[in-house]
Amino acid sequence: IALYDRKLEDKGGRFGFSVEGASAIVSDDYSNPVTKVGGNISFKYYLSPGLNLNLGGGYFELENEGTYKNQFLSYDLSIGYDILPYDNLSPFLYAGVGSAVGQEPALKEIHVKLQYGGGIEYLPTRKFGIKIFAEQNFLLDDDIEGLVQGKWNDLYWRIGMGLNFYFGKPYKKVKSVMFE
Repeated sequence: IALYDRKLEDKGGRFGFSVEGASAIVSDDYSNPVTKVGGNISFKYYLSPGLNLNLGGGYFELENEGTYKNQFLSYDLSIGYDILPYDNLSPFLYAGVGSAVGQEPALKEIHVKLQYGGGIEYLPTRKFGIKIFAEQNFLLDDDIEGLVQGKWNDLYWRIGMGLNFYFGKPYKKVKSVMFE
């Protein structure tokens, strides 16, 4: 049954490509975090109309004013779920694992992480979406800035927006009854 009498239809395709811009802010052992910008690209494969597997990579910076600054490459694998996969406006959730590789010193600083996030995607057409999202990344160590102190591991937030492009045929799971 259509939610609030909206017309439901198959969206997107079985494959997706996403381009994101986001701000990143660190929560580590130093004070005065600075918001920095970064970007990400990812590929998405739909296992069912709402359930998807994502593989992505990106670039971001983390900084504490006057004490710490580094650039990172990130690699992520996550599973996501589009809560209303047949609507033009759908909230989504995701969680997964990955790594953040620091560029100082010479890409030798590898931090394993767990991440989760959510957001809202608007699809003005069947094959194109615009999203906003927020994500938290928990590092499995406490030395992203080179200082081990306190009882909590370091983490960082990403908040941003992106564009999704969908390819291939959709799953065609919407029943014709839903259109009446």
